[in-house]
Amino acid sequence: MRSINDAPASEKTQEKSSNDAPPDGGSAAWIAVSPSEISWIGSTQVCLLFFTGTPAGWLSDIGYFRHVLATGSVLQVLGIFCAAQATKYWQVLISQGICVGLGNGLVFCPTLAVVSTYFDRRKSLAIGIGMAGSSTGGLIFPSMVRQLLPQIGFSWTMRSIGFLQLATLCIVNALMRTRIPPAKAKRVVDREAFKDPVYSFYAASMFFNLLGVYFAFYYIASFAHSNLPDTFTYEKSLDLLLILNGVGLVGRIVPNYLADRYTGAINMLLPMSTLCGILCLSWTAVGSASGMYAWTCIYAIAAAAVQSMTPAALAGLTENLQLVGIRAYRIYSAVALTFYSATAYRRLTSFAKAHLRLYFASKIMSLYNQLVLFGDSMFEFSIDAQNGYSFHAALQALVVRRLDVINRGFAGYTTRNALELLPKIIPPPSPSTPRIEYLAILFGPNDVILPLPTTSQHIPVEEYQDNLRKIVTHPNITAHNPKIFLVAPPPLNEIKTAQSDLAKGHPQAIREAAVAQKYSEAVRKVAQAVPEVILIDLFKAITDAANAATLDFNSNEPPLGHPGGRAGALETLIPDGLHLGGEGYKVLYDLLQPHIGPLSDTEEGWVFPDWRILNPGDNLS
Repeated sequence: MRSINDAPASEKTQEKSSNDAPPDGGSAAWIAVSPSEISWIGSTQVCLLFFTGTPAGWLSDIGYFRHVLATGSVLQVLGIFCAAQATKYWQVLISQGICVGLGNGLVFCPTLAVVSTYFDRRKSLAIGIGMAGSSTGGLIFPSMVRQLLPQIGFSWTMRSIGFLQLATLCIVNALMRTRIPPAKAKRVVDREAFKDPVYSFYAASMFFNLLGVYFAFYYIASFAHSNLPDTFTYEKSLDLLLILNGVGLVGRIVPNYLADRYTGAINMLLPMSTLCGILCLSWTAVGSASGMYAWTCIYAIAAAAVQSMTPAALAGLTENLQLVGIRAYRIYSAVALTFYSATAYRRLTSFAKAHLRLYFASKIMSLYNQLVLFGDSMFEFSIDAQNGYSFHAALQALVVRRLDVINRGFAGYTTRNALELLPKIIPPPSPSTPRIEYLAILFGPNDVILPLPTTSQHIPVEEYQDNLRKIVTHPNITAHNPKIFLVAPPPLNEIKTAQSDLAKGHPQAIREAAVAQKYSEAVRKVAQAVPEVILIDLFKAITDAANAATLDFNSNEPPLGHPGGRAGALETLIPDGLHLGGEGYKVLYDLLQPHIGPLSDTEEGWVFPDWRILNPGDNLS
């Protein structure tokens, strides 16, 4: 059996071209949101979980506990089921980030306060067990996604999670009861609480404490993958998050049990907070896989203890149990901002680094103008060596002291795709971007695909011609004032491509040589209609070269590559029947070279002077 790497170059080219078509849907097309944007969804959800603590706690304390709990339960389940139907970023942000976040907050904070009112000696342990649910969920839900997503898809995976939450929330709503009678109505913001120095100092300390605790949850996977790439692949680095949650189950129960039995909540919280700080400071010293696993396990216990001991310690510092809930809620509302801190820090640092890199790079890059190749696979594949010849490398060698050759070839693109994305592919000139001095445009081999049940790329020749006209006159392009080369696509060897098309399962050849000829004629019409455009008639040049190199060529026979005829020298110029080979790219180079200017060994147009000018006095070199 032969691997794909063992295939000859022509077969590799065919294999590559078979995947030319844009996905036009599915995960490959729609998953185009940056990790930074995705992180805002999770940060919003967790921020709202804690930020709603004050209003939710206030309503619970004055007698609306069951209403708050029921509303939160509905929002949680509703958000999950809506997220299952989401297809756009804003829909996921609203359903998963805002709706689920509000539901979590309405359920979490009031229930946590109710638990603390049922215990005295074992208060810390009870709260720890209650908060252990987050560690359990941190194991169950990711595992559900990993197992179900490949089997039933995203929508039903989310619905399965929703049904599980619905079942557990029904149990909570049926069994949860308040013990302390409702308090008298009071203001949401109680200024008297902050006159208590113990509460004020505790609230401030926990704000800064939790500000640092959650950074590990955001960065542990990327740290492991970046610093230990041989051990931690991207997928394996995500396992550290599961460990962080799983081992955290121990940290939410054992320290709380020890606090109730021996030390007290505040005396357990202090060393655990200190341990978290030490671990964060020593994090960058971890240099092995075993060290990473050990660090994760220890940090999981310490961080979980800090989270679960926060409300337990506050309950121990508050004499009036009716005030525990509202005071805890205020702390959590302030702490909510810390959950944006890691995401905001990452976004701001990435933004700053990117713009600093752009600034310094532009000081050098903008010195060199560009020669841009804008097209489909004809240009994308030109960067590879075809039979020992690389068209892209040859162009760069020609202008190495004057221009940067930029390849913007996109396999499978049609003129419709190119026109839609052109503003992003070719931005207008600016102080931080170089000017495009030469622009070569080559589209067509995908536009000519016939409209069949098995194809999706066909562009009618009239639209193709209009698209090309709009491309060459687009404001983003004309703003650079480049010399524009409009390349007529090469002829098609239908004898070769038809065999490949049938082998792939198409009912017939998906490209026809006679149709391809009409599209090349459309290119000539655009070049004639737009005076600023220079026609590079690759179709005619390849046809003439093939005719001249074909033994016993007879002009009375069908054209080379057409059904009923023969391939002749097209086999050499276009090995797979569609894409140029090395000899074909040489023909294209010979067409472009006279228009680009002097060769590289002349000093005309050089950005930096010859070394002899910088080092005068050497008369022998």
